[in-house]
Amino acid sequence: MLANISNSDEVDIDTFVEGCMRMKGSATSIDMQSLVYETKLIHHEQRIFYKSCETMLGILLKELALPRNGSMQSMKQLDRTKMSL
Repeated sequence: MLANISNSDEVDIDTFVEGCMRMKGSATSIDMQSLVYETKLIHHEQRIFYKSCETMLGILLKELALPRNGSMQSMKQLDRTKMSL
């Protein structure tokens, strides 16, 4: 479980001991540890999604900022697009 979060086959000793200390106690500690693990996975996936969205938005904005043929119609369309942002 700990190795999956770091995308590695190894777990450093501090992470291992911290994980063991969290599991000390009754069965509810195991449930809480599972929630912590799932939360970290969700957070990791959200970061990947955010970076992907940021990249795609950058490409879109770059495309919108460059008129296709340099005509006045393209320039007017660009101005309307910038005003709506």
